Amino acid sequence: MPLFFVVYLITRKYNELLKGAMVMENQVLQQIADYLNGKITKEEYSIIVQEYMTLCGDDLIKRNISFYQKFMESVPDICLYYVDEPDDSDYKEREFRKNIQLIYRELMNLT
Repeated sequence: MPLFFVVYLITRKYNELLKGAMVMENQVLQQIADYLNGKITKEEYSIIVQEYMTLCGDDLIKRNISFYQKFMESVPDICLYYVDEPDDSDYKEREFRKNIQLIYRELMNLT
């Protein structure tokens, strides 16, 4: 097999992996955007993100570990405190939104 063909195949596979990572990152960012744009509630977001990371977290680790780590070091705790803990106060809604906006910006920088 000619060397240029091997390089072509390796480059193609690498580009496919990058594209896959971007799709996964974009899905995570879109879930956050859906909450921030009022399309889903914080409770719905919490459920969606838990299911998504359960199903796709291992793949995201392989594709962009820094994105995954940044997400996992904050979002689960944010959801636990501001969604799962009882209290329907406006304060919790504002703080949840503020924290999710912050992590959204940080994740955007990792794509």
